[in-house]
Amino acid sequence: MGFGGDEQETWASPVDDWRWPLAFGLILLPLGARVLGLGRWQRHRWLVIAGVPTGALVGCVGCVAGMEASDVPNALLVTAASAPLPPRPWAPRTRGGGGGA
Repeated sequence: MGFGGDEQETWASPVDDWRWPLAFGLILLPLGARVLGLGRWQRHRWLVIAGVPTGALVGCVGCVAGMEASDVPNALLVTAASAPLPPRPWAPRTRGGGGGA
């Protein structure tokens, strides 16, 4: 709303209309990732089991970040920071005791 050289936001202003869609999108993102992860269930069961609480945590933090952050990049940054780092798939695996011959 403007009056002369002054401007003021009104309740009907579309400035913060991104908050609800982003918050719900950030809730559904980990859920969708878990559904896709179910395809890996037979080979990597621990990934799916560990991913459920991780997805719940990231979804909750993402919803709060989407509602409370000052802009979209800040909300995405807070959500990304809440996700734990995945294990290193390139790390060499050892079997047994590992001793030499």
